[in-house]
Amino acid sequence: MIFTAPEATAERKAFYQRIDHEHLSPLWEVLGDLVPQTPR
Repeated sequence: MIFTAPEATAERKAFYQRIDHEHLSPLWEVLGDLVPQTPR
């Protein structure tokens, strides 16, 4: 399966800036770092 990242719209950037004040990150941006591709 090929993943195509959505474009970075002004709305998306504004959302990221709003949640950054709470030290949050969107799950879809960090999930690849949290879950390994193969089980350990």
